Amino acid sequence: MSWIKTTGIILLITLSFLLVLETSARLFYNSPVFNVRKFINSKPAPFKNDKNFSIVAKNLYDCQMPDTFLTDDGIPYFAEDWSCTGTSSTNNKRVTKPKILSWYKTIHVFGGSTVWGSGVVDEETIPSLLQVKLVNKNIRVINHGRPSIVSLQQNKILKKEGREIKKGDIVIYYDGGNDFWRGVMLNDVGGTFTRFNVINHQLLLTAKIKRWLNLNSELYQILSDVKNGAKKKYKCELYEGWTQENIEKSAEHYAAMISQANEFTEKKGVEFYHFYQPALYDVLNPTPYEKSLFKKDPCWEAAVRPRLLYTNIFLKKSPNSYDLSTIFSNKDLFFDFIHVSALGNRIASKHIL
Repeated sequence: MSWIKTTGIILLITLSFLLVLETSARLFYNSPVFNVRKFINSKPAPFKNDKNFSIVAKNLYDCQMPDTFLTDDGIPYFAEDWSCTGTSSTNNKRVTKPKILSWYKTIHVFGGSTVWGSGVVDEETIPSLLQVKLVNKNIRVINHGRPSIVSLQQNKILKKEGREIKKGDIVIYYDGGNDFWRGVMLNDVGGTFTRFNVINHQLLLTAKIKRWLNLNSELYQILSDVKNGAKKKYKCELYEGWTQENIEKSAEHYAAMISQANEFTEKKGVEFYHFYQPALYDVLNPTPYEKSLFKKDPCWEAAVRPRLLYTNIFLKKSPNSYDLSTIFSNKDLFFDFIHVSALGNRIASKHIL
């Protein structure tokens, strides 16, 4: 039994030592790397008047989504329904509120995490805000948004949901940020963000542990900074060989996906509307807050020039798209490069209406 006692003592001493190091790190170390949790918990400008801020902050970093799996054709899905304070998903769809019991027409809203509703409660997603305005008109709104998807995956979901989309319905796409980042910033035209999620469960578990440590341990952040040389010049390490050809190819692919969605809905007798969403790097003459946000990640500032070229090419290729890329400029609504607070969603929903 002595070895058990010795092991216990060693373990206790080790844990105490790590606790002292962690406490010291939190008191005295200030990492140059952007810590999203610290930033959100500081209640930055976008959340100053958000009555649901405490719920949103918890959902962003404490209430973790369940693992995302992939269908054979690359559509991400949750294996079961789930709910965390302020956030609910049923049948792989974010809950839209208020729920209506009868309708003669349905509006289907597609997009990535901005449609799904990162950073807001169920009542403040764009589909829910549309539903509030249309509830007395007997029109139902469904949120088909899913985190981290691109237009290629949206089209696959659109076709898979085809039997539920009836003649006279409306389909809305509100997107563009993920396609730009994947195609231009990562130089992977036609690629997705979710294709690797279930290739290796061990790698997925390791990634989840690292994410938890990154959010909760300053000591881990120190070790990460030392390993990655964070004290060196902080610069964007993404693909930096952006060329006119690469940007054109990416914008043309995105325009082709929107065209495919339009053709599919036309055949079903469904109206189609595409809204090109805003991003931080669309902001011109940024406010002091927006300038400070750009400094959180050097890749966000590096994206400004290629994004402008990409937008101009895309809008020429997709003239029926509605350009909303600047509606959030100088309003201090972004809390990262693409997501906005509830006030931003209210502004977007008014433009869509």
